[in-house]
Amino acid sequence: MSGKIELKDQSLAIQSACSFYIYETACETLAPETKQERQKVLATLPDKLKPHVRAEAEKLWRKRHDDDLRIWHSIRGPNSTGDSDWNL
Repeated sequence: MSGKIELKDQSLAIQSACSFYIYETACETLAPETKQERQKVLATLPDKLKPHVRAEAEKLWRKRHDDDLRIWHSIRGPNSTGDSDWNL
């Protein structure tokens, strides 16, 4: 997972094996308290790996905050978005 080779160019078996490490890295990326700290963690990743980790981190964030978004919609209305809360 050095980021020297495009993940999409690898076999499905290798992509599958890498998915666990992408998940772990996404969890580590979401661990810091502030947006600036999370961005620093993301900035240290290889460029070819960043989009995969960012996508996984966003998916995890949305899962973790799904209840918060439901409450947001119940207060603000169905047309409001909680996207402004996305703080990777």
